[in-house]
Amino acid sequence: MGDEVHHFYGTILGFVLSIPFALLSAKNLWKKHTWLATLVRGLLSLLYSVPALICAILFVRVVGPGLLAGASALGIQLIGMLGKLIGDELDRIDETPIETKLATGSTKM
Repeated sequence: MGDEVHHFYGTILGFVLSIPFALLSAKNLWKKHTWLATLVRGLLSLLYSVPALICAILFVRVVGPGLLAGASALGIQLIGMLGKLIGDELDRIDETPIETKLATGSTKM
């Protein structure tokens, strides 16, 4: 029962926290502040590149062995993976419909 619970908590933690990071890493959403998107994208690359085992060892040293260390390690790994995945997909959004709407005189809403 313990393994399933910490996998579940780590997944929920990673998914919930990856959404804001993904939104911050999309350059087409932050046209005036591209430095912010670049900074967050670098942070996500760092989180994604560190293996989950290394994160687990670090968290075991910090908080001790247990559910919190495992869930945190899985969550951190998932933040990097899902943040990059969702952020890259947000960058691929076609802006033609938005430009067309603005060209017809519509407001940005």
